[in-house]
Formats: sequence, C-alpha cells, structure tokens
Amino acid sequence: MSRSYLLERVWGTGVDVHSRTLDTHIARLRRKLDLCETVGVTIRTLYGFGNQLEAVIDHPM
Repeated sequence: MSRSYLLERVWGTGVDVHSRTLDTHIARLRRKLDLCETVGVTIRTLYGFGNQLEAVIDHPM
C-alpha cells in the first residue's frame, strides 16, 4: 500500500506526507505482532512507495 493511501485512510486528508508518524506505527506493528523473517512474515518497506506485507519464501516450516 502506498504511503499516501495509508495516511489518507488512517488520518484523513490534509496530513503532512513527510511525517514519521506512519513509520513509527509500522515499527510498532512489526514489534507487537512479532513480524520478522524468522517467523515467516514481515512488513517490507518499499522505498519511495509504501509498505507491503510479505511472506518469507525461504522460511523453514
């Protein structure tokens, strides 16, 4: 999802797109949900675009 889409959907229109608030919330989600490559799912940041929930293909199940 694009950064601007997330900002608009969560906080409404007119939000400062350069704010680090979204990055802080994404980091907290990663930590609270224990999303990392070792569990097989992560939130990947796509530079210049947004974020993506991603399954780690090489994860041993």
